[in-house]
Amino acid sequence: MSEKTKIISKILSLYLITSALFLSYFSINDYKMAKEALISNEVKNLKEIKMGIYMKASMNGINSAAALMQEKQVSACIVSKDGKIIYQDTECLQDTKKNVAFLKDGKVVIYEALQSMESNATGELSTANILLEGRDIRSDLNLLKLKILGNLLLILTIIMVIAYYLAKLSLEPLHAKINALNRFIKDSTHEINTPLSIIMMSIETTDKSTLSSKNLKRLNNIELAARSLSNIYEDLTYLSFSKSDAIKKEQINLKNLFNERLEYFAPFFAKRSIIPQINLSEASINANLYEVRRMIDNLISNAIKYSNIGGFVSINLSKNEFAITNSGEGISKEQQKKIYDRYTRFNNDQGGFGIGLNLVKRVCESNDLNIICESEIDQNTTFKVSWS
Repeated sequence: MSEKTKIISKILSLYLITSALFLSYFSINDYKMAKEALISNEVKNLKEIKMGIYMKASMNGINSAAALMQEKQVSACIVSKDGKIIYQDTECLQDTKKNVAFLKDGKVVIYEALQSMESNATGELSTANILLEGRDIRSDLNLLKLKILGNLLLILTIIMVIAYYLAKLSLEPLHAKINALNRFIKDSTHEINTPLSIIMMSIETTDKSTLSSKNLKRLNNIELAARSLSNIYEDLTYLSFSKSDAIKKEQINLKNLFNERLEYFAPFFAKRSIIPQINLSEASINANLYEVRRMIDNLISNAIKYSNIGGFVSINLSKNEFAITNSGEGISKEQQKKIYDRYTRFNNDQGGFGIGLNLVKRVCESNDLNIICESEIDQNTTFKVSWS
């Protein structure tokens, strides 16, 4: 997945989650209101049926009312004022408060006086209470849920499509600049190669025995600068042109490789008055030699660069792990979350492009290695790389 796709995916995910939460809140309220309206309509129908039951029972007896209830597909329990059950084809809930409506097993139920128009009536039916149970509305409620859920998904889909094109449109200028920067780095990397090779060759072929101590020091400084530039060139070449899916892996003797790289960095240690503390045991790893060399070079270079003058750098190699520690300002916990991001730098005094640790992380992922950083502000910094 490209960096552009990752960014758009993150934006869309955040936008979709917030939109879903926002719309869910209104959908739930919409469902509650629709549910209440459905129940209210059922209660209204039951009240109309209740009046019909009273009229039928008063004029033609309770059996005619039973026929009406069967026709309307409702059940009832009619209880007289003194608690006598006049009619029952459903459970009587005599402890229920009067003038209430509620759901029972998905059915709307009302419990109230059988008639409320004649307040002075004294007949058994006139003073009786009725518990009237209507139809099962669970299927209606499920249909209501599906309808609201469908509307929610439709709206979210429309929002996601609009958000995708808005995010893509708004990020286009940024990605154009990033692509221009990457093209510049690739072009610059290509142009650096020839003059850098000439400088390094000239330094190696210079007869140092004929130079004065002052000029020799100057030449050493030029060599250090050329080596630093060579490291940057190698890093840029790897990041810009390497294809991790086509790397060749081999068995690497890490002890020999560390000794080789420590010899290469010896002038850098001397420049900052650092005597490295070296503890190398025999260890090997199956990985890409070029990539592992780039990783080690970056970790040693950073340890030297960010160590205080006259400080210390320790390198410890064991069978399944190596650790590189340096003194210095340390790295905060907050900064450690971002140290592997490309172009991220927290110390402007030391220069650089902020690509070294990004390269290290990429090498670790490519070769199945684990890397952790242990550090705090004003404490030592340790990078540990392990493998199984």
